[in-house]
Amino acid sequence: MFLFRAAALRAKEAGLPGEAERLVREFLDAYREQAALPIENLPYYTALFSLNAFAKSAKDHTAGDPVRRQAEAIHLDRFERCFPGEAPPRTDDAPRIGSRPSAFDSGARIITQYLTPHPPSRGGDPRECKKATLVQDAGTGRVTTRYEFDAATVVFAKRYTDDLGAHSYRVQRAFWECGFGRDSRFRVPKPMAFLPEKNLFLMRECPGAPLAALLGKGSREWTTGVREAAHWLAAFHRSSLRVGDPEPEWDSLKTFRLANRLVKAAAARPSERVLLLDLMHMLKERFAALPEGRLVVQTHGRFHHDHVFLSPEAVTVIDLDRSRPADPAKDVAEFVRVLRLAAFRAGVDEALTGEVTEAFLAECLGLVPAAAAGLPHYWLSFLVLSYLGHLRKAAPGGASAALRAFHEREIRRVREMRP
Repeated sequence: MFLFRAAALRAKEAGLPGEAERLVREFLDAYREQAALPIENLPYYTALFSLNAFAKSAKDHTAGDPVRRQAEAIHLDRFERCFPGEAPPRTDDAPRIGSRPSAFDSGARIITQYLTPHPPSRGGDPRECKKATLVQDAGTGRVTTRYEFDAATVVFAKRYTDDLGAHSYRVQRAFWECGFGRDSRFRVPKPMAFLPEKNLFLMRECPGAPLAALLGKGSREWTTGVREAAHWLAAFHRSSLRVGDPEPEWDSLKTFRLANRLVKAAAARPSERVLLLDLMHMLKERFAALPEGRLVVQTHGRFHHDHVFLSPEAVTVIDLDRSRPADPAKDVAEFVRVLRLAAFRAGVDEALTGEVTEAFLAECLGLVPAAAAGLPHYWLSFLVLSYLGHLRKAAPGGASAALRAFHEREIRRVREMRP
């Protein structure tokens, strides 16, 4: 607070934002020399104060006011420098979509070290990779590749640029060995190995078809699928296993992602500032009403319908990179928000979507009743996050207008929910 106020006053007095930033740097250098502990949370508080000042500027000055334009530029710049969010550089050997470079071959050679003690069940040479397919490469350095040795021997290799790979391996190994393995109805993919020097996680392909393929395909089939997903999630939440540090509530509710999107939406659509401020105050009131002492479980972290695979023998859920101890409402809210948005985009009948949503919630909350306490709060937070992302990019009219109206209906509905 001291730094923010001092910098703001100096910038106003001198009319030179650079002079204010120099003051900040000198203060921090002096503080760090004397402080016993690092100030790890400084970026978060700085971001909050910047966001508050940005909103106050929009409230106090009309659009086009030079004072407002200058202030917003300063506050937005300070906010974005708190969380630069730059994509990690792509490494030279990252495979490209549609190609089969040497990285695929080296990956296959690595995998065979772990396959040789367990040769393919249908015979054949475990050292021969029949097909390598790039599954995901978003340009961030994280790459997922599928290696097929025979029809029964398929391995996924996930290369990371951060510590999520090692964490995901620990989560999957712990749950595979304690109730979510081969002999269970509810499973995680079988972990094979984690290679720290390559930041590479190897795992077996899971059986079944994705739940996402059932989207809108008749009430009975789709409802059965989401109930299976609910049963898996409830079993996961009821496990006594805990892997990783508990997730802070501000992170679990995606508070800073909300702040980031709010600032960008306000910059892109200054005419919507009243709406955006109303959304911020609505969330502030809702977060303040979160009950204390809520249940903490091991959450999946990204529980979506396209991460759920169904087969006659098992329900398997993939992508546990962000699994942490947190409020079970987080997973429940994430699932229904993503499912309902996907159904809307696909043109699924609204009544059918509502029926399937209720089926999922009934199963989840029936098995883990404590998830109900935080559900309206998490669901509303995730809806507003999605809405802000849409507002920032939306073009007027057409599909954009329909998607905006969908989000606004969902926000109104969930806002009225009570645990």
